[in-house]
Amino acid sequence: CWALLTLAASDRTAGDVARKGGVKAIVAAMVNFTADPSVQHFGCWALANITWAHEKVRTTAKNEGAAEVIAAAINRFPRHAGIVEKGRLALTQLAGRDAPR
Repeated sequence: CWALLTLAASDRTAGDVARKGGVKAIVAAMVNFTADPSVQHFGCWALANITWAHEKVRTTAKNEGAAEVIAAAINRFPRHAGIVEKGRLALTQLAGRDAPR
């Protein structure tokens, strides 16, 4: 998730990452490593970045189950500030609302 996080940080490359299966890879990592707070934190952060400026990517993320894995991460680690912060940011992005970056 860290590698995809850094690639998705740029609006220019985020679309490319998503088109090449990046969203699916992030969601899969979060599903397969639910007990690992680092994977959940960086997964939420990567999803927040990758969905920032691309409506098509937001749609892809919704269809891939991103909102559900993000909500699960927040519920599993409610005291992990990074997961809660980046998870909420990602959910805001998926809902199509602007949030401060």
